[in-house]
Amino acid sequence: EISRDLLEKIRKELPEIPEKKLEKFIEKYGLSENLAKQMIKSYWLDLFEKIVEKHRGKVSPTLVATTLENTLKSLRKEGVPVDNITDDHIEEVFESYAKGELAKEAISEILKWLAFNPDKRVSDAIETLGLKRISLENVEKLIEEIIEEKRKDIEEKKHKAFSIVMGLAMRKLRGKIDGKTVAEIVKRKLIEKSYLSTS
Repeated sequence: EISRDLLEKIRKELPEIPEKKLEKFIEKYGLSENLAKQMIKSYWLDLFEKIVEKHRGKVSPTLVATTLENTLKSLRKEGVPVDNITDDHIEEVFESYAKGELAKEAISEILKWLAFNPDKRVSDAIETLGLKRISLENVEKLIEEIIEEKRKDIEEKKHKAFSIVMGLAMRKLRGKIDGKTVAEIVKRKLIEKSYLSTS
């Protein structure tokens, strides 16, 4: 006999229909419609939801989705053996990112390294590649040093001040801190030294 309780239990355990998931991905997770549709059909769907729910507020769902759908595809096109990258590797990457141990820009490099070294861990990749996240204090210090070192160029080409400093800073900091943070610090330091106007 099929009881009401059994039917209710089955109903509660039914997987979410794709239309509902799509709505959730756009409204709750803030994915673009295109990216949300990609994720619904993705091989990585379950892993995506697991990571996003685990690190709510610390890891952007868009970053997780683009890593799974775009970064891994790009690495495959480069000839990187992405099939060696396990779910555990990917979870560990976002665990480290959520803890502030690595920058967004480092994710691709770390996944690439893990593909060639599948028996290793994310911490090994960070160490080997020299991608340990740098403190804001050290970023500020480095940017001040660059401004001082390039003072003559900056004074001569004030309109290019930001590009000069940003280019040199990212050459030294890429993968160690998010580019957006570097840009904010560069801008602030140039304004403080009157090389850039606030407008």
